[in-house]
Amino acid sequence: MPYRLVPTDPEPELVRRITLLLLVPDGDCLVPLDGSPALCTGDVADGEHWLLDTALRVPLLTHGVRTQGLHTVAVSELDPADPAAGLQLYGFAVGAPYRGQREFREVPLEQLTPDRLAARLAAAGDATAARFVVDAAEARRTQTDESTAADNLRLLQAAYLRADTPWGQSGNGGTIEDWERSRRPVADAIERDGTFLDVGCANGFLMESVQKWCAERGLAVEPYGVDLGPELIKLARARLPGWADRLWVGNMQTWTPPAGLRFDTLQVRPDAVLPNRRTALLEHLRDHVLVDGGRLIVTLAEPGPNGTAPALLERSGFTITGSAGHVAWADS
Repeated sequence: MPYRLVPTDPEPELVRRITLLLLVPDGDCLVPLDGSPALCTGDVADGEHWLLDTALRVPLLTHGVRTQGLHTVAVSELDPADPAAGLQLYGFAVGAPYRGQREFREVPLEQLTPDRLAARLAAAGDATAARFVVDAAEARRTQTDESTAADNLRLLQAAYLRADTPWGQSGNGGTIEDWERSRRPVADAIERDGTFLDVGCANGFLMESVQKWCAERGLAVEPYGVDLGPELIKLARARLPGWADRLWVGNMQTWTPPAGLRFDTLQVRPDAVLPNRRTALLEHLRDHVLVDGGRLIVTLAEPGPNGTAPALLERSGFTITGSAGHVAWADS
């Protein structure tokens, strides 16, 4: 069958090639300036899972972009005469230029609106690619909180669960030193004894780390956690049986603590929700999760002037109390 829209992922073993439209958070497309293909395309290598492996590897090698999340838009048969040849999957992924330790291609990029990119592809005679860009842009524009949460759950839970280090199971693919460098600023933002909630706690490793780092400064912090992924909370409870009753499954955009609990401090990574929903997320956490006067710690580092934690806090009407790197905080 030809290119066609699909509502869900196909069976993993059927996907043999992926084509991705790479977007920045505001919806513009990332396109190489050196004349290489505008869309990111690559085959699923032997032993790879298309979502967990190929969709991470290929954008690094074609566009030098590290993606976070992927939404399936369409599929087509690689060989209509041979169903065993498998499917080409089309989707969009939000990302940013990468400068880490993985193998990647250094290539200058420009940002184009989807309409401009689709027109360019159509003018070059690639009608399918042009249609896909239009379809992907519409899918991104009409994403809901629910579909975004579903995308995050199906990717992040599986990726974290197969990691072989505690920090990998909390989303950091580097070394323990990388973990401490990126996450210790969360603990540095805490200035008094009290409760701490990790929103998006995964396996609970940040809860442990924050308690340890705060204790080094003489602070007594009692950690709690909530995560969208039931299997991640199951893992956290198995790792931390003494804290099993303070780990919950919930969607950060709607979750409220049980039994009227409120927390002195919480940390959240708002990149898990749509950009136009982030202010509402912070307001919900302030109004329903923090104690009055509690501290809201935000971790965010996306490209552009609006992609930082201080910018989000200011845009959301909070008065910044402090910041360090990609972390900023405000008191409610």
